[in-house]
Amino acid sequence: MEQDQNGETAALIKVVTTQTGFTFDGGSMGIVKTKQTPGEIWVYVPRGSKKITIKHPQLGVLRDFYYPIAIDPARTYEMALTTGTVQTIIKQARTSQYVVFQLTPPNAIVELDGTLLQTIDGMATKMMKFGSYDYRVQAPNYLPEAGKVTVNNPDNKTVVNVALKPNFAHINIKVDNSAEIWINGEKKGTGTWSGPLGAGTYEFEAKKVGHRSTIITKDIIVTKEPQTFTLQPPTPIYGEADINSTPAMADIYIDGEKKGQTPLLVSNLLVGSHEIKISKEGYSDYMSTIMLKEDESATIFVQLKKAVSIQSSSSLQSSIVLDNLDHKTNNEKAAYYNGLVDKEMEKVKKETSIIAENTLALQMGSERTKPYDAIGLADAICNAIIYALECNKYDQLPDAKGRVKPKFAEKNAARIWAVRPNLVNIGQTEAQKGNDAGVLKYWGAFTDAGEEPFFAACDHNAEKDYFGQVAFFAGRYAYQAGQMERANKYFEVAKRDPQQKADAVNFQLYAMRQSLKTKADSVAYINQLKQMYDKEPENDVILDGINAMYEGMKDKAAQAAFLDAHLAKFPNSFTALANKGLMAVNDNNAEEGAKWLRKAATAKPDNAVVWTYLGACLSVLAANAADNATAQKQYDEAIQAFDKAKELDPTKSLANWGYNRYQAYYGRYGADDPKTKQAEADMK
Repeated sequence: MEQDQNGETAALIKVVTTQTGFTFDGGSMGIVKTKQTPGEIWVYVPRGSKKITIKHPQLGVLRDFYYPIAIDPARTYEMALTTGTVQTIIKQARTSQYVVFQLTPPNAIVELDGTLLQTIDGMATKMMKFGSYDYRVQAPNYLPEAGKVTVNNPDNKTVVNVALKPNFAHINIKVDNSAEIWINGEKKGTGTWSGPLGAGTYEFEAKKVGHRSTIITKDIIVTKEPQTFTLQPPTPIYGEADINSTPAMADIYIDGEKKGQTPLLVSNLLVGSHEIKISKEGYSDYMSTIMLKEDESATIFVQLKKAVSIQSSSSLQSSIVLDNLDHKTNNEKAAYYNGLVDKEMEKVKKETSIIAENTLALQMGSERTKPYDAIGLADAICNAIIYALECNKYDQLPDAKGRVKPKFAEKNAARIWAVRPNLVNIGQTEAQKGNDAGVLKYWGAFTDAGEEPFFAACDHNAEKDYFGQVAFFAGRYAYQAGQMERANKYFEVAKRDPQQKADAVNFQLYAMRQSLKTKADSVAYINQLKQMYDKEPENDVILDGINAMYEGMKDKAAQAAFLDAHLAKFPNSFTALANKGLMAVNDNNAEEGAKWLRKAATAKPDNAVVWTYLGACLSVLAANAADNATAQKQYDEAIQAFDKAKELDPTKSLANWGYNRYQAYYGRYGADDPKTKQAEADMK
C-alpha cells in the first residue's frame, strides 16, 4: 500500500498493457506513485480522483479520461489499455521534424503558420515540414511576441524559448474582519489577496455573511512596483429573536453558544441562518434553523416534550420519547427500535448528503456551500447507536416460538459504523467553540461505540491510527467534567494504543493524585497503583508513581522493600536503581548512593541527572577520604561523571552540574589550575 499526501491509503489502478514508456497525470489530485510490473503498470492515486491523462512518446496522448466509477481509498481497480504497436522504422531521409515551444507564462498560446497549437504545462509542439514559419505567442496580461522559426534539422527537434514580458501590475489587497475579497464579481481570497491585474478599471468588494458589503472602483495602471491598498471591512447587519418556551427557564443555544434561558429577547444577532437549540433537563431538546432579516424580530415559541432517558450498555445516553412496549413481543420491540434507527439514519443521510455536495463543490473550485446541521447530525448518530443497541437486545431474544433469528443487527451495525467517524469531526468543532460538554458527548460516544460488541464485526482497522487518541482526549474531558469512572474507562482504552499509552498512564495517575486529601486516600491510591503495577510491572511511570507516594508519606521501609522486590525481578531497571540511589542521597549516605547510581548510569548512560548525582556522591567521598591517593581517584571518577553530564546537557536545562563540577576540579587540581578555571567558566 502507498500513502497519499494526506496520510490516507491511496487507491491502486492496475493498467493492463503490453507496452512500456507511459507517463500519467492525475490533474489537480496528482499521482501518488507508479510502478512497472510484468504486463501491467500500477498507478496509485488519491481518494476521489476524477480523471487521468496518459501519455506515450510514440503512441500519443489520451487526455482527461474520466473514471466511470468512484475512486475510493485502499481499493484496487483494473484499467485495460488498448494501444497500437510501437515500431521503429528507419528511413533514408526525413523532410519534417518537431518544433517545440517552451513558454513563459505556461498558459500562453501559440499560433504557428495560422494554426493554434495546444499548450500543456508551458509546452506546445507540432510536426512541421522543413521550412520557415511565422509564429505569434500571447497570454492574458502579457505583451504578445511574434517571430519566425526555421525547421531544417532531420536529426533533432527545433526548440523555441519564448518568455513574454508582463503587462500587469502586482496588487496587494487586505481587509479586516476576515472578509472575503471579490474582484469584478469573482472571489479572490479571504482577509488578504495578492496577484497580477492588467491595466483597466476594476470593482473591488469586501463581503461577509450577515454584513453589508463595501465596494470601491479603482483604475489599475501597469507599474513595476507592487500596489497595495486596504478595503473597508463590511458593516454588520443585525436582527433579533424573541425566544420563549413552555416550561420556561430552558437553556437557549444559538450556533452552539449558550445565550441564556427562556423567555429571552436575543439581539445583536447577524442576519442570516442560525442553528437554535432549546434544552431543559427532563425534556427532549428542540432544534431548528431560524432565518433573521434586517430590522425584523423572529418570534419562536416552543412547547417542550417530556422525555424518558434510557441508558445503553455503554455510557451513551439520549432522551427518547417511548411508546408503551410492555405488551409487545420481543420481535415487535426489535422492529419498533429498528424503526427508530431508520428515522435517525434519514436525518444522517440528509446532512451527510449536504456535506458530500459541499466537498464536491470545493473539489470543482467553487466555494459556494450549503449550511448543514452538524449538531443534529451528531445527535442523530448517537441516537441511532442507542436505538440499534436496544433493537439488538430484543432481536437476540427468543420469539414466540422460542427461536432466535436476529433480523436487524448486521444492517444496523454496518450503516451506523460507516457514519460514526462524523462524531470525531463534530467533536473537534465543539472543542474549537469551547463546548466541553459537546466534545465529551461526541468523542465519548465514538469511543463507547468502538468498544461495543455489537460492532465487533466492523472494520476497526481503518481507525486504528486515531481511535486511541480520541479515547485519550475523551478521558481528559470526562475528568474535567468530574466523571472519574468514565475517564478511567477511556484511559484504559487509550492505553491499548502504543502511541497514547504513556500519555494515558500519566494523565490517569495525575487525575488520581488530584483526589488525594487524607492518608487513607493515599493508601488507597497506592493500592490502585499496585494493581496497575501487577498488570504492567515493567511500566516505569507506574513504578515511579508508587515510589513517589511512599517517599511523600515518608515510609522509607515500604519504599525500600518495594524497590528491592522490583530489582529482584528486574535487576537492570533504571528507574528502580536511580530511586535507590536517590534514597541514599537523601539519607546523606554517599557511598550507598554511588553504588546504586553507578548501576543506574550503566543501565541508562544518556541520563544527565543520574551522572550529576553520581558525581556529587563521589565528590563527597573524595572530600572525606582517609588518604590523598584515594581522594584523587574518587575526584577523577567524579570529574568523569560531571563531564558526562555536561556532554549530555550542556545548557544545564535538566541537571545543574556547574558548581559541583567546579568543586570536583578544585579538589583535584587546585584553584589556579587551567582546568579548574575552565570549570569555573563553564558554570556561567
